Amino acid sequence: MDRADALRRLGERASDQWGLVTAAQAKLDGAQGVDLLRLERAGLLENVGRGVYRIAAAVPPEHLESKVAWLRLDPKTPAWQRVPGERRSGVVSHASACELHGLGDLPVDRVEMIVPVRRTTRDDCVLLHQLALEAEDITVVDGLPVTTVERTIADLLRSRADGAHIGTVIADADLKGLLDVERLAARVGSFARAYGLPATASGEDLLGALCEQAGRTLRSREGEQAAAAGFASAVTAMETLASHPGALDRLMKSLGRQQTALQSLGGAEQMTKTIAAAQQSMAQALGQTSALELLMKDAAARDERLRSALARPSALEQMTKTIAAAQQSLRDSLGVDSLARTLAKTASVDTLGSLAARSNPMQQALAGYDRTLKALGKLPAALPPDRPRQAETEENG
Repeated sequence: MDRADALRRLGERASDQWGLVTAAQAKLDGAQGVDLLRLERAGLLENVGRGVYRIAAAVPPEHLESKVAWLRLDPKTPAWQRVPGERRSGVVSHASACELHGLGDLPVDRVEMIVPVRRTTRDDCVLLHQLALEAEDITVVDGLPVTTVERTIADLLRSRADGAHIGTVIADADLKGLLDVERLAARVGSFARAYGLPATASGEDLLGALCEQAGRTLRSREGEQAAAAGFASAVTAMETLASHPGALDRLMKSLGRQQTALQSLGGAEQMTKTIAAAQQSMAQALGQTSALELLMKDAAARDERLRSALARPSALEQMTKTIAAAQQSLRDSLGVDSLARTLAKTASVDTLGSLAARSNPMQQALAGYDRTLKALGKLPAALPPDRPRQAETEENG
């Protein structure tokens, strides 16, 4: 056959096989052994394995050894016509599958494949395993049929591979999000005793132990360990605080000071007088325009609502009673360690004071009127220029 014609036919077939072609496929295209030898001597073909050639102009493929071994399982059938599960087919597995998935650091001395029927090979670089495979255990990586990550780990455990190496594979797969840890744990629990774990160990225990052998940790275990460390640190801090002399006594005194401060804020009568004075100051300073009449009516309505609310037990009295009850409860419980630890977790007294100040209805009402006066003071001047100044003086007074 003409050299150019032979090279063209081989190139067409090799284009869908990573630039590779077998001698058996070349013979089907009319190229004999002598033609292949001439092309090889001319530098147009490269012999990359027994009976397998690479088109020299093609880009060298990754995982060349696995692809050569897989093509040689059924040298006459093109790659695109092969179906996993057929008698002469094979699926890359075990350490070779880890290499294609990019997991772990297992030594890959031979290309390992799973075949459906018993087969032998004279190639020392190939190891065949006769095992049953389900369709869901097979995926495709770089054009090659490969066992899934979960099936690969299960096969490594079945073949009693080194535990630390398997742990690295598991941790890498978990880190890359290629693994459903719960599903894998349910699948591999039966191998726990073979790796030195007690009969009661679960699949999850096995995965954790293998990762520990590799000096790695599953992401789920990392979260558990961080939570446990944080809890232990919190317990230590609470125990230290609870055992400090006078800690509870200082807290009780602070609560007492807070109660006194709340009681000194004044009652409903003082609030009503202040609101009335603010209304009168606004009327004197701003006149009786229609807009201001509406404002005064709204203020009067708010005043009435405040008076109605203050007719009921005041919020200050409620808060004072609550703090007094808490204080008494603390006195009754000073000897209980668990209460001391709980109090160590509570907010600071300063925070409690700030919260009480913000929740005081009298201060909220006065602050609201203060903001109203300042906002109205920014209206266009339709009044004598000295009145806003007078209002400001009365407000400050």
